[in-house]
Amino acid sequence: MKLKFTITTSKFILKLFTAILFLKLLNCTSLAQTRIYATEQANGNSGLCAGCTVTDPGNATNANHSDFARLNITLGLLVPPSTYQTLIFPATNRPAAGTPVIVKLGTGDQLLSASLLGAVSLQAYNNQLPVGNPVFASTLASTLNNNNQVEVALSPTQNYDRVKVTLNGGLVAGLSNFYLYGAYFNVPGNTACDAAVDELNGISAGLLGLGPNVGGVVNPQQAADENLTTSSTLNAGVGLAGAYAQQTVVFSNPSVLGDSVRLTLSIPQTLLDAGVLSNIQVSTANGTTDNNDSRNLSSALINVRLLAADASGRKAIISFAPAATFNRVQLRLGGGIANILSTLNLYGAQRLIPQPVVSINGVVSNQTSVCAGSSVTLSAAAKANTVFRWYNIAAAGTPVFEGNSFQTPALTTSTIYYVESVRNGCINASERAAVIISVNPVPAAPVVANSAVSVCSGQNASFIAQNLAGVNVNWYTAASGGTAIFTGNTFT
Repeated sequence: MKLKFTITTSKFILKLFTAILFLKLLNCTSLAQTRIYATEQANGNSGLCAGCTVTDPGNATNANHSDFARLNITLGLLVPPSTYQTLIFPATNRPAAGTPVIVKLGTGDQLLSASLLGAVSLQAYNNQLPVGNPVFASTLASTLNNNNQVEVALSPTQNYDRVKVTLNGGLVAGLSNFYLYGAYFNVPGNTACDAAVDELNGISAGLLGLGPNVGGVVNPQQAADENLTTSSTLNAGVGLAGAYAQQTVVFSNPSVLGDSVRLTLSIPQTLLDAGVLSNIQVSTANGTTDNNDSRNLSSALINVRLLAADASGRKAIISFAPAATFNRVQLRLGGGIANILSTLNLYGAQRLIPQPVVSINGVVSNQTSVCAGSSVTLSAAAKANTVFRWYNIAAAGTPVFEGNSFQTPALTTSTIYYVESVRNGCINASERAAVIISVNPVPAAPVVANSAVSVCSGQNASFIAQNLAGVNVNWYTAASGGTAIFTGNTFT
């Protein structure tokens, strides 16, 4: 009888049988949106009113969405005046009928209320022709949880190219000015879904009149500029129990369940020593719908990773996974710590797509070992509206494959592959998941001490293969293929 034997290392099998599973993604329509902002403006007033002006009118159409134009009126006139500013969209990109226009409004050192918004009206126009009737902002705003700022949406029923915002005198006692930050509408298009596009901020009544360096938000747009070296600063006063400053970071599109939030903060060590984490809250919302998920940073549902200190304090990475769809994340800093200014810096907020869940040859894992010359099938768990890109480097580079299932070439050296999730409509990707494949060299052919043995009929023959550390010897009855009949160095 002729015997064939092979050897394998104790952890590796010489032959790997794999199948490639190609999963076809459904061709789903992207829900991503990009904003088209008004880029031109006109302004004026009605009535005899020298003080009815617009201060810094260009701020409502520039690229900094925390800048504002201020609409002013003079109080106490016999005939109540009005001041208006019209924001005009680019001629190359005009909204169609039924497209909502969103206008960002605010107050200075006053808290927003339905009463105050009742002095502001919005009117759509198509060139110089009015579209519909003026609508008061108080009927358009469904939430005022940012205290000093609000976005209101108007949905004209005909084509339009501009929106006129008017501050009407005589409707609200004591209201002499209002802030207009800008206007935009949404169109389908690819966007950076992880990056903030705007912010809203405000304070509680206890901080009114203190100025932003004591009670307010300084440099608010720097929390939404995609630059983690710049920051806004939230100040909530000294020892003012119940007072707070807050900032809401706005994303362009709603999240998908499973997405998470990452905030980068800097907190003075004196506040950390005083237990400030219980005075810092995070919450999410989807548009004007509050998710009612507010919790402080001492919650077990929030991950707080403290980093090295710098000149501004102790850096901290805050991460959590909301249980509901969201496109807004709010950070609120409470006061009430005696003799210490409650303050922190917000460098930015990111919305993270989950890393892919990887299977290797059908088993969920991120590492495996194979013999040299073997191929491995790597698969990412399918997700709706998501494609997967596979790389052989940790960052940047060109994908070696795009799809759910990737079969590697025959491998001769240990290799690390990386895979990222890319959601339809998003130009950004998830963080890459690493897949480690350790390649073990194929052992040399075994040496059998007595490879030819003569025996009489009915007698046993014994064969002994050289003992090698970490190597299993398999014995066969066929020159190739087949099933091993014994494993071990000595076969009888």
